[in-house]
Amino acid sequence: MKPEVGPAAPLTFLPGAPTPQGITAHWLAGEADVPIRWAYAPPLSDIPAKGVVLLLSGRADFIEKHFETICDLQGFGYGVLTLDWRGQGRSGRLLDDPMKGHIDSYEAALKDLRRVLTASVSVCGRPLWVLAHSMGGALAVRALQTGMLDVKAAVLSSPMLGINTGAISSQAAQAIVSVMMRMRLGTAYVPGRATDPLVEVFAKTTLTHDEARFQRSQAYMRAEPALQLGGVTVGWLSQSYRLLKHIWAPAAFEAISAPILVQSARPDALVRADMAEAACARIFHAKFVAFDGARHELLHETDDVRARFWQNVQDFLTPHIR
Repeated sequence: MKPEVGPAAPLTFLPGAPTPQGITAHWLAGEADVPIRWAYAPPLSDIPAKGVVLLLSGRADFIEKHFETICDLQGFGYGVLTLDWRGQGRSGRLLDDPMKGHIDSYEAALKDLRRVLTASVSVCGRPLWVLAHSMGGALAVRALQTGMLDVKAAVLSSPMLGINTGAISSQAAQAIVSVMMRMRLGTAYVPGRATDPLVEVFAKTTLTHDEARFQRSQAYMRAEPALQLGGVTVGWLSQSYRLLKHIWAPAAFEAISAPILVQSARPDALVRADMAEAACARIFHAKFVAFDGARHELLHETDDVRARFWQNVQDFLTPHIR
């Protein structure tokens, strides 16, 4: 009996913006019946098909934001499978206030991913490799460590293997979060985090140097308010630190057998590139590449950064995927 693909889900399209050919979206019931939106874009018919890439996005992202990346991958001969993580995009929100960037459990998010892989297998088969960004990079690493994800290779873009806490040490930040959780403030915003993503202006963004790509992401959220998500909650930070504790456990990185290419912006205002580099030292087949002067979202950066990113990917995959 074939897995149920699920009912059709909406996608938002912008005039003049990159649009993946043949992309369709579907709903499925995730862990605890949270609705999860996933999408599949098939390989282009006029290019020899190479397989399927699993694209895992970062916090506050949504499927449409990565349409350009999906088009790039289609141009390389790949189909693309992706999803909105629980609590963001058009997937189910976890609090009464849908603008709060919250996660109830990363274990639940990984179970959602497992359900997407099961539901999509009749449509696209199993992913050949995974491309994961930021928070999605952390989840990809954890899925590889536990054996939940079986791919021939992985490419991580600015993975969240350490959180940049600025002037406050990581230990102090975790202690503060622990106290706030004991005070039952898990659903409160982290102080200083913007509650409305549309108040961010390009001149102050830490995400990209490319204004056109920044404005395009904003335009998607203006066109479809359901895609908007504000700052993170204390509970999101607490769960993120819990996830990182598992990721950095003894022998956890050593359990990864798939070759991994890590490409990180340096410096990065959101995640720690030095932790990503340290992780590579513990993975048997891993390569670390720093993009000095670039910002966090490498695939939403300027054309020259993106071209270098893709060239690195193709050079890395060639000996591992035939």
